[in-house]
Amino acid sequence: MDNYLNIFNNIFNTIITKYGLLVEQRDINTIMLRGSGYALEVIVSRDGVSLYYQTNNSYGELLQYDIDSYISSQFTLEDRKEIGNPQTIEEIIIAELKVTASGLLNHFENILKGYKKWIDVYEQSPFAVAPRILR
Repeated sequence: MDNYLNIFNNIFNTIITKYGLLVEQRDINTIMLRGSGYALEVIVSRDGVSLYYQTNNSYGELLQYDIDSYISSQFTLEDRKEIGNPQTIEEIIIAELKVTASGLLNHFENILKGYKKWIDVYEQSPFAVAPRILR
């Protein structure tokens, strides 16, 4: 998708503006939303959109949490209302980005504000995956 960054910025504009996030395109398929003490990594592939949360632990290690299933499990019909009937891979990716942005806004203000208490809840969920140490 050639316009991935433009499409992403358009879909996530409310989140970017409201929470003062910085947007960084790492490569053709990866966008980082950087907030205070954390980053959300959004990866687009032929399989759809994946979402990761990165933050430093108390030892200074950069941890990456795979939060895609956890976040998606909280989405409602309201979050999914703009999906429509996507047919192409590009349409599916755009629909997933819209649902992700809506779900984050509607249910995960704590993450977007940079709070970390939600990690305790995540770690107790059936969707929790041990964080990966990036560095």
